[in-house]
Amino acid sequence: MVYSEDFSSIDMKSIGSSNEKLPAIGVGTKGIQDFKVAEEALSYAFNLGLKLVEVSDSYGEGLAQELVGRVIKKFKRDEIFVVLRIDSIKFSDAESAVKAVSNSLHRMGVSYVDVVISAGLNEIAGLSMQIKIFRSVDRQGSNKVYWARRP
Repeated sequence: MVYSEDFSSIDMKSIGSSNEKLPAIGVGTKGIQDFKVAEEALSYAFNLGLKLVEVSDSYGEGLAQELVGRVIKKFKRDEIFVVLRIDSIKFSDAESAVKAVSNSLHRMGVSYVDVVISAGLNEIAGLSMQIKIFRSVDRQGSNKVYWARRP
């Protein structure tokens, strides 16, 4: 089914006390089976105004990030809101977290993402530890906003 809806006036939501706003609806990249079709669909979504995309280093063993990178290059980077989900085990120490984010940026061919989130909490990387590590990632300048997701 093909939709011709225009989402250019989509509702934008503020993130906490920051000046950042994100679209209220977006596109996820988990479970992609056909990356060629997904690339066309994501481009189509961005053209319609659905310019929030969520991607993870674990989706398609990094192929989803490469896909997002290819599509972003067709648009102005600052018009696309990228949410990067990183497996919480990679937040067990700052070096691993910074490396995971850096690898993701490289795969996508971008210099930053808008939000980095943890895929959950675990015994090694509890909330207080993740917040400290998020600050390390933030100091690298690779994201604008950060938060941890509760399990």
